[in-house]
Amino acid sequence: WRIRFDIFELERAYNQMRYALVIQDEFSGYIWVYTLPGKTQEEFVQALKTFSRMLKAQYDLYIYRIRRDNDRSLGNQFDDWVRQKGIKDEPCPPHIKEPNGGSERSEGVVRPRALAMQLAANLPSDLWPETWPAAAYFHNRSPREQNGWKTPRETLLKWLRVNNKDVADLMDQPNVTNVYTYGCRAYPIRKEVLEDQEKVARKTKPRTHIGYLVGYGGSNIYRI
Repeated sequence: WRIRFDIFELERAYNQMRYALVIQDEFSGYIWVYTLPGKTQEEFVQALKTFSRMLKAQYDLYIYRIRRDNDRSLGNQFDDWVRQKGIKDEPCPPHIKEPNGGSERSEGVVRPRALAMQLAANLPSDLWPETWPAAAYFHNRSPREQNGWKTPRETLLKWLRVNNKDVADLMDQPNVTNVYTYGCRAYPIRKEVLEDQEKVARKTKPRTHIGYLVGYGGSNIYRI
């Protein structure tokens, strides 16, 4: 299984994150976004290990090839992990980004879409750890010309089924009935109510508080 990735530096976020690791499946164009507090070897390699474990657990896939920029900051830990796993590493020549165009283009897809969503919802810029994954979520469920106007998610799931991989999803086409306007007002139930606390006080207090939709954790899980 062949992937591309790149790391992008952004402003320090509300949760102290500073970097976005953008990973793209070369075949389907499916994008994953991991947020990192720093660019140390440990943080970066741990994110790749987490991604690799997810692939194995969810799709029974192994990473065979990685295309990337020739970023020297990845260090020996990345080289050791690649050799240990038997992955073919394909860095592009120094100071040249064209061979790794996929991940560069994925940033070109995620960044402007995330910025447009943030501005339209009037959200602060330091919420990018929410807007970037949300932009990838919408990208993966949007038709793509390179896929014959099928979504990256549908293309990936069909490939998995054809290759006899276990897929938990019952339908290849994405279900978008759970999608709401990004940044819309939401009313999550207060923690005290869920935990059955403040039984007397909550008789005259609101059961919910006002929030805003900033992301999706699953088909029926929202980030407020």
